[in-house]
Amino acid sequence: MLPRMTPSFLRLIRPLLVVGAVASGITLLNCSSDPEKAADTADSSTLDASSSADSSITTEDASDTGVADGAAPLTQAQLSTSCLDGNVNSFLHCYGDMTKAGILEYLPQDCEGRVAKVFLPGVSEAYRVALKACDDSRGSFCSGFSPACAALGSFFGTLVDGTACQESSQCSSGLCTGATDKVCGTCMQPLPTGGDCTGSNSKRCAMNAQCDKGFCSVSTLAEYGKECSLSRPCREGSTCLYANTDGGTYSECILDKTTSQLCPSGTVCASAGNNVCNGSCGPRPIEGGACDAKNGCRSGFVCDTGFCRKGKVDVAVGAVCKVNADVCVAGAVCAKYDSPSKSYSCVVRAKLDESCGSGVNKCAPPLVCDTATLLCRAASTLACP
Repeated sequence: MLPRMTPSFLRLIRPLLVVGAVASGITLLNCSSDPEKAADTADSSTLDASSSADSSITTEDASDTGVADGAAPLTQAQLSTSCLDGNVNSFLHCYGDMTKAGILEYLPQDCEGRVAKVFLPGVSEAYRVALKACDDSRGSFCSGFSPACAALGSFFGTLVDGTACQESSQCSSGLCTGATDKVCGTCMQPLPTGGDCTGSNSKRCAMNAQCDKGFCSVSTLAEYGKECSLSRPCREGSTCLYANTDGGTYSECILDKTTSQLCPSGTVCASAGNNVCNGSCGPRPIEGGACDAKNGCRSGFVCDTGFCRKGKVDVAVGAVCKVNADVCVAGAVCAKYDSPSKSYSCVVRAKLDESCGSGVNKCAPPLVCDTATLLCRAASTLACP
């Protein structure tokens, strides 16, 4: 089965599903093999994903970018909608024990913050068009990535080397180094293959390379059964999937087209281990059906005390809730994790300078959680350049 919604899992998948990926050829499972799922799940009535973008798009091939002569520029509202719809669809399509309303307790602020970054100086309209194509297509992919998302690495900005920046998408070199929420970075050329990436150069390798033993090296393919990532994709014939072990959650290469693979979307495995199905796949249970920690409910429902139920609304502050399924009363969010009971509860959203973070709390809009201090603060007004 897929990983449960623990704090560590939430931390792992958030950058995968919310941040626009600059992916390098990794092959991830397309779990769109359940065409009846939308009819079975009332909460999954979000926009249908469109996978019209092609991962072979390049900056020179403008005809494939969707930027037609005279076309109106994309707006932040359009990109925010695509971000929300793409992520909601991806969650509902691939994971059980979730509802649309529950997921939307988390995503709006994250999408708005991500979208604002692609309207910074230097970011091209072609990049924004590619980002929308990525979000529009990700609903059919359990990883949150689609081939269209890989195309983002082909679009560069207009800021020349030495210019202050916040995001690599602003730079003509495709690399912005040293940027934080409070300090501008600098556009510069990535290190060549074999370049020294120790110390302050640790994040200066090109997008298709990684810092390995102090030197930038082109990513090698991961073998079956070995750990994989965006910078270390699987060898042909295997797929990179999440796996759970006693040591934590990571991704592992699983052989394609065998009985040892993840069950199709909307189904559950009769015998699962390390997120891989070694038995028969059957439909996930719906309301009233029996469920447990391994056999979760179909999306739109949540497992509670051994049986599937619909998501709750207006859950009181302090009451137990299910993350990504139940909705708390106005001004609160299902975010506080209790280790002894392994459960979440509704908590009033954190105010300025109050604690935030995974398993602790979410900030009240428009505040954001400072990743360094884990305290709520005002959104950055830093201008680079």
